[in-house]
Amino acid sequence: MSRRRHIEPSSLLIWALFLLMEGSKSRSMEFAPQILDHPSNLVVRKDQPATMNCRAAGNPAPTIEWYRNGKSVKTSIDDATSQPTLLPDGSLFFLRLSQEKGKSDEGVYHCLARNHLGTAMSKNASLYLE
Repeated sequence: MSRRRHIEPSSLLIWALFLLMEGSKSRSMEFAPQILDHPSNLVVRKDQPATMNCRAAGNPAPTIEWYRNGKSVKTSIDDATSQPTLLPDGSLFFLRLSQEKGKSDEGVYHCLARNHLGTAMSKNASLYLE
């Protein structure tokens, strides 16, 4: 007499869902941000464009913030006419650098990459106008 084991279909479904969830966890390993491309010092002529690089990795993808002389830089990713513009890769783009009294773009910049697992800060880079 052979004994056959009967497995309920609902048990198979639960087992399949478990395997799917475990597989997706291993593929989507979360990690804190890391700066991959730090900004570097720039010397640029007034009224010329410039880009300060900042590229970061993390999962979930980090948000990028910029600071000049320790103060937050107001940026826009949606408005290309905004000064300066945050590019999709995290870099900071200036269409025209200004050196007006009280509103100069010169300074020491750094970027921060953040997600819920942590924060990474880039090296400082100076932007000089000639």
